Amino acid sequence: MDHIVDNSGLHDLPGGFSKVVGSLFLAAFAIYGTGSAIVEQYVSATGGGAKTTPDTTFVVGCLLMLANSLVVLMIGILLALAVWKSSVNGVSRPPAQGQGSLHAPLPPSSSSAPALAAVTDLVPPMVYVFARFLEAILLGFGAVCLLGVESLFGPASSHSGQDKATLILLLTSWNFFCYQLGMLVCGGGSATLFWYLRTSSNFLLPVSFATFACASYALLAVGAACEILRVFPGVGLWLSAPGAVFEIAFAMRLLTNGLKIEVADGRYSVVACATD
Repeated sequence: MDHIVDNSGLHDLPGGFSKVVGSLFLAAFAIYGTGSAIVEQYVSATGGGAKTTPDTTFVVGCLLMLANSLVVLMIGILLALAVWKSSVNGVSRPPAQGQGSLHAPLPPSSSSAPALAAVTDLVPPMVYVFARFLEAILLGFGAVCLLGVESLFGPASSHSGQDKATLILLLTSWNFFCYQLGMLVCGGGSATLFWYLRTSSNFLLPVSFATFACASYALLAVGAACEILRVFPGVGLWLSAPGAVFEIAFAMRLLTNGLKIEVADGRYSVVACATD
């Protein structure tokens, strides 16, 4: 249950970031889901190398997957910028054990403390945006590999049916590993960011919700690692389910409640807390 004591120092993220990021999370599901469904249907039909003509629908599917890379990158930049924005407003963080309770303004600290806090607060957003950037590159490269499948069925292709089947397997395997690597870095980077949000009272985010995020993204990373190492094949899909549930819930929260930050004239004086 969330207990709001005083909303006077709480502000939504600037520039409508909350709604934009929430919309992008939902758009990523729709765009990549549609694109991958189109591609999988096409690849299944051409697995034996029997198809001899290009398919415009398949190209559209690949382009949707490429567009998803742009959406992923935008999510990384905007959400990381939003988190960083809270630190430049001069809001100090209390000790992690104080999460969920009221705090008085922090006493004056040494001159080196603000600089150290600024660096500490910058690391999680930087890790997150780098992870999302790498994820976007990997997913985009995977989509480009799939476009190579389409080229095998163009009029200029001289490959035999067996060669086509082999190349299709190779290119789709590259896409598979690019996707799993993307999920691995996404899970690690996202878990890092939400662990930071979990231990930070700058954000009006319930501890239980942030904890679920950390666990979900950790499972996503573990599942991707299992798929890459071919340990328990297929487990990656099951372990990605909690992450999907969280991202949809997080997107809806951003669209409805936003992600509030506390700005109290450069000093931390908690006016809201989130408890389970």
